[in-house]
Parts: sequence; C-alpha cells; structure tokens
Amino acid sequence: MHCILLDDEPNALKALSMELSRHQDVIAIVAQFTDPRAALDYLHTHKVDVLFLDVEMPEISGLELNEAVRDLPVHVVFTTAHSKYALYAIKNSAVDYLLKHVDPEDLKECIHKLKTLL
Repeated sequence: MHCILLDDEPNALKALSMELSRHQDVIAIVAQFTDPRAALDYLHTHKVDVLFLDVEMPEISGLELNEAVRDLPVHVVFTTAHSKYALYAIKNSAVDYLLKHVDPEDLKECIHKLKTLL
C-alpha cells in the first residue's frame, strides 16, 4: 500500500518514517510533507492508500485537512502528541489514532487494520 506522511515537524516525520520502514514489505512511503497545502495538492493528483496525518499544524490543521479529503479514496491515520482529538478521529472514521512517539506495537496493529481494509 502507498502512503504519505504529513507533519509540520521534520523530526516527527523522520521518526515515523523510520518506524514505517520496518514494514516496507507491506507499506511504501511515496511522499512526505511538512506543508499541508502541498500534501493536499498531492492527494488530489496522485493515488494514495493511506495518509498519516498530524493534527496541530499552522495554516491548515489536520482536522481541516481531513475534512478536505473526505471524498478522496484515502484512509486516514492520525499521528499526534495530543489525545484530545481521539473522539473526533473515531467519529470521522479514521483507521487509527497513534500518539507520538509512535509505539512500534501500535503501528504494527495499525498496519494490520490497513491490510484488512485494503
């Protein structure tokens, strides 16, 4: 499955990318973004299976971006340091909600859910 990562913090992108690289037999990172607008443009022009999405970002929050991709065929996994958005994620059909620093076992379970969906 093809995924993109969106987080305004480069170190968080690097950490998630490293964790995901352990599962490269089933998931491929095709792009990484720190700019929500660039990620949104990419999602409108490329087929992506999964979006790993940070919540608190300047200009466009992950919640706003999630609304903007609602009609696209992409599964959203929220990756955030804040647990307070979990109810939003559940109500808006997120595949998973991973707290930073992403626990390897939680990520493994998330990938299993994604494999089942796809």
